[in-house]
Amino acid sequence: MSEEKFAELVDLLDVKTADSSLLWYDDGSDSRFFAQLGAFSIRIYRVSLEFGDDFDIYIEIVDENGDVIDSFSDLSLKDLNTDKINYYRKMNKLYVAARRSAKGADKAIDSVISELKKK
Repeated sequence: MSEEKFAELVDLLDVKTADSSLLWYDDGSDSRFFAQLGAFSIRIYRVSLEFGDDFDIYIEIVDENGDVIDSFSDLSLKDLNTDKINYYRKMNKLYVAARRSAKGADKAIDSVISELKKK
């Protein structure tokens, strides 16, 4: 049953991140990002696999004391993958979007474009 709830969480995080209603922040490590949701936060990060260029992507639910309440990875959801939904790809896309949000990538790109147009 947890896998279905984790999948729903990923789906909602993806939608809310895409529409910019969920803001992500850098935790100072440059590879872990978090979003605050009430008394809890969601943390996302990638871990390089020993061989190749692939990653495992992890999501943790953290309480206000910094304790991890629950966690899962893309591997936890592999049985829910279908022809239309692949949770590794979806969680990787979420990681990239969270990183871009935390780093202010869109704002930086807009600023650079604006500066280039002035020249």
